[in-house]
Amino acid sequence: MATRLIFLLAFCWFSGPLNSARVPAEDSALRIRLYSRTAVTEARVNGQRIRAPHQGLYQGNVTLEVKGGKPLILKYLQVSTTSGHLVLTAHIPLEDYVASVLAGELNGVAKPETLKAMAVAIRTYAIRHRTAHAREGYDLCDTTHCQNVYWSQRRKMHQDAAESTEGLMLWWKGEPAATYYHAHCGGMSEGSPMGAYLPVKADAHCVTRGNDHWRAAFTGQQLAEALKLTVPAMQVSVTARSESGRANYLSVNGRRVGANQFQAALGNRYGWQMKSLLFDVTKVGDKFVFAGKGRGHGVGLCQIGAIQMGAKGHSAREILDLYYPGAKIGLTAQGLEWVSRRSERLELLSTDPAHEEFVLGAAEKALKEAESRAQVSYPGRVQLKLFPTVATFRNATGESGAVAASTRGRVIRLQPAKTLQARQVLESTLLHEFLHVVLESQAHAGQPWWFREGLTLELTGDKPADAKYTQALGRVKRLIREHGLDRVLTFWRQGLAAEGIGEE
Repeated sequence: MATRLIFLLAFCWFSGPLNSARVPAEDSALRIRLYSRTAVTEARVNGQRIRAPHQGLYQGNVTLEVKGGKPLILKYLQVSTTSGHLVLTAHIPLEDYVASVLAGELNGVAKPETLKAMAVAIRTYAIRHRTAHAREGYDLCDTTHCQNVYWSQRRKMHQDAAESTEGLMLWWKGEPAATYYHAHCGGMSEGSPMGAYLPVKADAHCVTRGNDHWRAAFTGQQLAEALKLTVPAMQVSVTARSESGRANYLSVNGRRVGANQFQAALGNRYGWQMKSLLFDVTKVGDKFVFAGKGRGHGVGLCQIGAIQMGAKGHSAREILDLYYPGAKIGLTAQGLEWVSRRSERLELLSTDPAHEEFVLGAAEKALKEAESRAQVSYPGRVQLKLFPTVATFRNATGESGAVAASTRGRVIRLQPAKTLQARQVLESTLLHEFLHVVLESQAHAGQPWWFREGLTLELTGDKPADAKYTQALGRVKRLIREHGLDRVLTFWRQGLAAEGIGEE
């Protein structure tokens, strides 16, 4: 079980502070509109039914249930009402969002390099388009309008792909690239004026699975109804195409219609039978038959092609280089990437190892001290990620700039070494995070929140930030007075219930 700490207090992820001000982590997480496809009028939050109209803000371990969906565990949920429907907005750490989009966009795909390539594209897209719904009070929706999110179908392989590429994005001229992607380009990608990294080019990889041919037929009356014409369509033809061969404009009874407008009108009226704009049209009897290939807009990464490349042994970098040629992969616009340095028990990932390798020594010392205080020998190797800037740390973890570190499992994510040194918190931050790692490796399943947080505060000597955490620390201190520290650490490993100690 992962836990989160703000100002040395836990709350879903472990984190350490840079100052004494408690800053909500959701301030820097993505604001995602949930159930965008559904007109939600009723839901349950922490078991309590809410109905429109309703407004509320929920923080902590929040359980959201909507009819027809699986329960979602969130740490921050904002509820408002518009047009008689509930608007449910969650604040989601970036890497959790990336993993959830992977589950939505490549559900069933298990090729690690394909998943890694898509993770980089998804992350970059999210940061590039973060203000897509700013006027509506959130950053991104959970549909294909932004990126398709399947919260409940996220698997370990999706989380692994997000974490193994953590923070990496594609850059173009100092800015996050417009990393568009689509299902199948039909053998020819579409170009975009967004940059030279989105060119028109043939794709030999996706066509190894075929051109994904499709057909759709509509009567003249159906076309008239969709396009709001006064008379049935009698003549339809493609009058202009893009360099890739996709339709740009059509003529309908002599009227010029944009291809995107044409496709959208038919899709909204009769369902999305026209899968792409790479099509020809002919008259057969009383119907106009559209014969095309591919699915989606054709710009950027072709998912079928990326899947095929992954199956053939191509790396994530090779996949990205093919579909976004010229874009620079890195943690920042300068193309900085992780470089690994290892000691016997630690791995340090840094972008400037020549000047930051000293952190390994400080970390070794902190790990030994954490093991001594917790009376536990940690069995595995701990990974530390030292981010080059506060911004890259914020983007990757969803934490605010006031949080020094964030830990999940065996991975400790840290703000830049120079930042931690300037605040004189490097050693204390490392000790705090290692204590979480060490303690959680021995924790009995289902330990109550107060025990997790109070014990960590007791062993670190950190000062709690508010009454809730003061109470948790007080309960642990009482346990130690009554039973002694050695016995309390046994409770930690074996559970409290057998001792008759309340779980709440």
